[in-house]
Amino acid sequence: MFFWGNLSLRGDRDPDAPNGARPLARKLLTGSVDNALTPLGLAACEVAADGTLVCVNEPAAALLGYVSPDAVSCAIQNFAHQVYADPNTFAAQCEAILETGSLAATLTELRGADGGPIWVILSATASSDRWDGEARLMLSLNDVTPLIVQQRALQNSESSYRSTVENAAIGIYRSSADGRPLMANRAFLDLLGYLDEAEWFAETKDLNIQWYADPGRRAEFQALMNEHGSVTNFESRVQRPKLGDVFWISETARAVTDHRGDVLFYEGTVEDITERKEVEARLNKALVAAQSASDAKSEFLAHMSHELRTPLNAIIGFSEVMSNRMLGDLSERYVDYASNIYDSAELLKQLVSDVLEIAKADADRLVVEQSPVDLRALISSSVRLLTGAANERDVTIKTHVPLRLPEVIGDQRRLRQVILNVLSNAVKFTEPGTRVEVFVQVRSNGPLTVLVRDSGPGIPLAELERVFQPFVQLGEAGLAKDGTGLGLPVSRRLMRLHEGDLVLESTLDVGTTAVISLPPHRVVRAARIAQNPVADIPIHG
Repeated sequence: MFFWGNLSLRGDRDPDAPNGARPLARKLLTGSVDNALTPLGLAACEVAADGTLVCVNEPAAALLGYVSPDAVSCAIQNFAHQVYADPNTFAAQCEAILETGSLAATLTELRGADGGPIWVILSATASSDRWDGEARLMLSLNDVTPLIVQQRALQNSESSYRSTVENAAIGIYRSSADGRPLMANRAFLDLLGYLDEAEWFAETKDLNIQWYADPGRRAEFQALMNEHGSVTNFESRVQRPKLGDVFWISETARAVTDHRGDVLFYEGTVEDITERKEVEARLNKALVAAQSASDAKSEFLAHMSHELRTPLNAIIGFSEVMSNRMLGDLSERYVDYASNIYDSAELLKQLVSDVLEIAKADADRLVVEQSPVDLRALISSSVRLLTGAANERDVTIKTHVPLRLPEVIGDQRRLRQVILNVLSNAVKFTEPGTRVEVFVQVRSNGPLTVLVRDSGPGIPLAELERVFQPFVQLGEAGLAKDGTGLGLPVSRRLMRLHEGDLVLESTLDVGTTAVISLPPHRVVRAARIAQNPVADIPIHG
């Protein structure tokens, strides 16, 4: 039974009134039941079967958005049409209440004073009293609007998520940790050739067996999941039973867990990479073929270079005998011929040697020895060897080398070859009357660097790397000079075999600097670098 407190009544009538209405106010507001429900905060109201509002308490007024029960009485005449979102709902509930005498908790949508939705759990009983001849319904209202709003927002979010998943171009799935399929989007089903999820579920009972084509691949997947909680770009061959083939996928997935850390399911994306794998296979095959051809070329060049040296040495020897008249006098004309033969044979021998070096490097047969090298002595001897060429061009070679330069670990013959190549290039391209400078820089716990700087016309920036390609004879400022075009490529390869490098820095109309570097661990730290004076070894042209 309902008890009412602080009630607002509509149409309280005199007992002698024509319609015979009873003095409800006196009945409802008497005794200990006055204000019985209001202190408990329970919202309640009484409504006639035709929808007319009879009375409402303060919590119900507040729930509907009014300042007081009187405000409700003034604003609302028909509860069914003005408060119910759908008057038909009231009619159906009223019929049920009158038929059974009550209505259990029922979710109902009402409208508040501002017209906004109010969701309540409504319970009701039929009263034995009547109002203007109409049956009366006693309603209790429990506000659940926040819960419903939250639920609707969640439903909208899930609907939006599902729409996004369904319309995604990439395959998306969920599966249990033990391999049962749980969900798949349209792209995933199309990838496998299924009409819908039901067909996939019916034909796929265990992904451990029916998914990966390679035995043990699922175990690898689960091991990564157990260790990291996810996999990224997990590439595998998978089966497609519906279409009867096998294809490649890239799979990215994560384990979804509960608050205890237990795995609820796996969810992930799948992308068909079969075409990419086929391209990679073709490229790998072409790469193997190209490598095989390169190896054959290197073997051929190495063999031919070696075979050419024997007759070249004979030509060089005999032409030298002839040009020096060791076995008798010759006319000047024949001496000139012999000198030309000697010079050409020496150039060809150098070309053959350089080709052999390139071939060895390509075939990974170029080996450098590992022993202490006196770099100061090596630079000094290299400068002396080029003194004649520098004098002929009226070029000065000036060195700036620390007196107590630390030794380096490397191949002395190969390092000498690099420095001679770089120095000879610098002398070749330096303008007559100027100079070539050699600097050695070494810092505590740092690399050792040899810089060979000329004052030639410079190399365009776009061409700096091209000069390291075999047989390129661009020269400085685009001017080709005599040579094989193999000196710099061979020198760079030799330096990289020493774990160092050879690079060029150049400015047009200023000159070029060759930078030869060795890593710190190849520098013997016996010398006291900080107190190491520099000695100049000038060589004048």
